[in-house]
Amino acid sequence: MSKTGEKHIVKLSKTKKGEERFQLSLKAVDTKKTIYIMSGTDLERLVHIRNKILAQGPLSEEDLKRVREQFRPPRKEPQIEKYIFYTRSGTYRIMHNGKGFGTYKTIEEARLWRDRLVKCDWDEDMLDLPVKRRNRNPLDKYIHKDSGGYFIVHMEKNEDGKVRPVRYDTCIPTLEEARKLRDDWVRINWDWEKIDLI
Repeated sequence: MSKTGEKHIVKLSKTKKGEERFQLSLKAVDTKKTIYIMSGTDLERLVHIRNKILAQGPLSEEDLKRVREQFRPPRKEPQIEKYIFYTRSGTYRIMHNGKGFGTYKTIEEARLWRDRLVKCDWDEDMLDLPVKRRNRNPLDKYIHKDSGGYFIVHMEKNEDGKVRPVRYDTCIPTLEEARKLRDDWVRINWDWEKIDLI
């Protein structure tokens, strides 16, 4: 730790990305203990928070701990209902066995999809989920992109009952063509024997 020139703020070791890190700590008026408030890479923000806290006057250890909780983000997303977590960005995420099943703007929407997932035993392929993974457009379900263009993947159960991805068409030059082919596959229910109908 080294001094920064700002009272109550010290410089810590650099982050893995090489950014400077700082720590804000204040002394409690009653116990004379130094209480850790927060740390971060934005010195100006820490100075602003320090000034805001000091403007309240001398604080006890209990008051400083309460202030610390006010400024520190939660370490984990709090679970507000079974399988539903509230995110720092103000949305609702469905999680089951460590796997995410989408992020939703309202709790009502999250409840609706959670209940549907529970009914189908968490099998996403049984539902047309509006899952927002990697900012994918829900219109592009089953469509993926790689360096050679677009390709279509559908999850299917094999003889053992295990679900596995099956790659259908590859190197489709445009998204529009990929959507048309995907719609054709859906129309024939992903049946290879009916491929002549495409």
